[in-house]
Amino acid sequence: MTDVPPQSPRGSLHEEAEVTVATERLFSEVVNGMENPWLSGQMARMNEIMRQVRPYEAALIPDRAQELEALAKAWADRDIERLQTLLQAYFERRKALVPELVKLINRPQ
Repeated sequence: MTDVPPQSPRGSLHEEAEVTVATERLFSEVVNGMENPWLSGQMARMNEIMRQVRPYEAALIPDRAQELEALAKAWADRDIERLQTLLQAYFERRKALVPELVKLINRPQ
């Protein structure tokens, strides 16, 4: 894995780090709201792994801050149907980008 992710066309590394942290917090909050300690532990481990990858997403998903805002609003409004729809799109989008993310992460400096 390269040490420094590429900068997003829309933001600084600091702004991208904020999106990464906010994403982690939102997913933890949603899972912790289920009051399932095992699931909360799994989410903590997943966040630990994804913390390495999320900064690289910025190069391929320039609108991820807006995507996160929509997810956070659905959660804040407790609009579970909307949240499910947005999460499905969130994960499908990232699954489709896995090959590009792997190339980006492993490219020589």
